[in-house]
Amino acid sequence: MDLETQILTKTRELFFKYGVKSITMDDIANNLGMSKKTIYASFPDKKALLKRMIVDYLAYHKDDSRCQGNEASNAIERMLMGAASGVQFMEKINPVFLYDIQKYFGDVWSVFEEYRNKEIRSEVKNCLQQGLSEGLVRNDVDIEIAVSMHMQHIDMMVDPAHFDTLNKPKTEIIKTILITFLNGICTPKGIKAMQKILEHHDPFSISPK
Repeated sequence: MDLETQILTKTRELFFKYGVKSITMDDIANNLGMSKKTIYASFPDKKALLKRMIVDYLAYHKDDSRCQGNEASNAIERMLMGAASGVQFMEKINPVFLYDIQKYFGDVWSVFEEYRNKEIRSEVKNCLQQGLSEGLVRNDVDIEIAVSMHMQHIDMMVDPAHFDTLNKPKTEIIKTILITFLNGICTPKGIKAMQKILEHHDPFSISPK
């Protein structure tokens, strides 16, 4: 593992666990067992380190989504895998991490927003169009409206306040929301395909890597 990768990996671990605001460059250096000078040689400040970490992680997410799409047997499995992966990611991080970025690093948060509005929305639309061509999504469904609906479901994963009063695991909540959504837009063939996937290899029951 090269030096920059070591720094980024440890920084991601600390930020995900404690948030951004409470972690200093001294904390990062101490956890890495190196001097701040060594870190500053690659990253001029914490903001630059945060932004690079985010950009690298989103690039990983894009590649991972592409791989999932290739592995999925159909559009329904592709959507289930994507949602399960999103929940598993959110369960790894402290909500303070996202709060800190939104409040104190607005331009870095805009990187998240751009990715959401471009890459994730495009992935959802491609999934639904694939489902339409496979006969799994009803042909009377307005794809653009359905995409916007599902984007709201994705937003709910990012904001834990949506779930505070339910006192249920986030995985159970998101899985229920997605199943309800798919039951509404799928053909009988699509519903049958979904039920088969959930029965035999439910991606929500797979432990995160």
